[in-house]
Amino acid sequence: MPQKIIIVRHGETQWNVEHRLQGWTDIPLNDNGLSQAAKVAERLQSETISFIYSSDHQRAHSTAHAIGIKHSLIPIKCKELREDGMGVLEGWTWEDEIDQQKQSIWLARDAAHAKGDMDWKVDGGESLREHTARVKELVCQIESRHLDGTIAIVTHGGTINRLMEIYGFKKITDEYISYKNTSVTILTKSTKGYELTVDNDISHLDFSK
Repeated sequence: MPQKIIIVRHGETQWNVEHRLQGWTDIPLNDNGLSQAAKVAERLQSETISFIYSSDHQRAHSTAHAIGIKHSLIPIKCKELREDGMGVLEGWTWEDEIDQQKQSIWLARDAAHAKGDMDWKVDGGESLREHTARVKELVCQIESRHLDGTIAIVTHGGTINRLMEIYGFKKITDEYISYKNTSVTILTKSTKGYELTVDNDISHLDFSK
C-alpha cells in the first residue's frame, strides 16, 4: 500500500460551467480549467510523487499532465478511473433544461442510490456495482504494485465518491459529495489502513481576482 494517496479532481470544463452532466462524454478543459490545473500542479510540486494514475478522459488527463510535468512523470491512463457512465442523461443541463423524462430518470437514480440499489442503471449507462467494481479493481492493483511512497490519482467527482466508499470514508447510501474542480484529497497510511488527512481542498485556487 502506498504511504500516501493524493486524489485530484480534474479542472473545469465548459460543461461544468453550463451544469451539464458529463459522464463518459470526453470534454476538454476550458481556459479556467487549464489555469486550475497549473495551480494544483504548483501546489503538489513539493510532494514526492512517484506515479500518477489518470482517467483516460482528456479533462482528467490534461490535469494529470500538468502535475506530471512538475515531477518528470507521464501519467498512466486508466479506463477504470472514468466518471460513472450516465448514458442518456449525458449533456443534460439538469437545473435549466425542462425534460420530464430525464427528470424522472434522475429522481429514480437518486432513489436507487439512497437505498443502496447497486444494480439500477440508466439506459446506456452503468450501475453502482459496475462503477465500484472497476474502480476497486484498479485500487487493488495500485496497492499491490506500490508498497510505499506517494502516488497521485486524477479522476472525476463520481469516481472520487467511489474511492471514498472503497476506503471506508463514506457509505454508498450517503449523500453524494460534490468534489470541486482540482480539489485535493489526501489519504495517509496509518496502522489501521488510511486516514483522511486532506479533504476536498481548493486552497491553491485564488478567488480574490
